[in-house]
Amino acid sequence: MGDTDSFVESMLRQIIGFRIEIASLEGKWKLSQNQPLERRHKVIAALEQRGDDESLAVAALMRTVLPGDAT
Repeated sequence: MGDTDSFVESMLRQIIGFRIEIASLEGKWKLSQNQPLERRHKVIAALEQRGDDESLAVAALMRTVLPGDAT
């Protein structure tokens, strides 16, 4: 275990703390827009099959960003 202990001690000496002031936050919707259309349809179907309110809400949002007919 000596090697592991010395490795951890070495890593701990390299950790530094810092503070940063946040000037602004920007949220992004990530609804699989970068995925192929077929995969997006499968995700929507899986979410709808789960049936809970949150899954249905996300599925509905995903449908709004589908190109053309959302069926």
